[in-house]
Amino acid sequence: MADSDNSMTLSFVTGGSVSARSANATGTSHQPEFARNVIENGQSADPSVIVWRDWRDALSLTERQCRDQQRLERELAETIGFPSATISQSNGESVTVHSLEEIYDLLNAEAIDALTRAKAEVDFAAHQARWGCRR
Repeated sequence: MADSDNSMTLSFVTGGSVSARSANATGTSHQPEFARNVIENGQSADPSVIVWRDWRDALSLTERQCRDQQRLERELAETIGFPSATISQSNGESVTVHSLEEIYDLLNAEAIDALTRAKAEVDFAAHQARWGCRR
């Protein structure tokens, strides 16, 4: 392959005349009327463009609302912490739970008694109420 001849000049693949290519490059090409309206007025008769713009606006709103929710949740977590309850187990150790399921798991494992479970449920519900959570 070392002796291959690569001296052949390739044709210009975009087609058209040199003047048309230079006009396109400088932005002075003649655009159809509908294209000019889309560019100048931001309006399109194409239904897919209209739907896409609606979708884009809805996406922008959703992203803004998501950031607002994340900011509010972060402020809430920093202010009062996540819903939890601290339970003293029968073996003397304390454990912090973050859901009712965790409380029930401790009861099922006989690590707490029914009275301790009831107190933990009340504490957990009070913390959830500060978050505005409902069961």
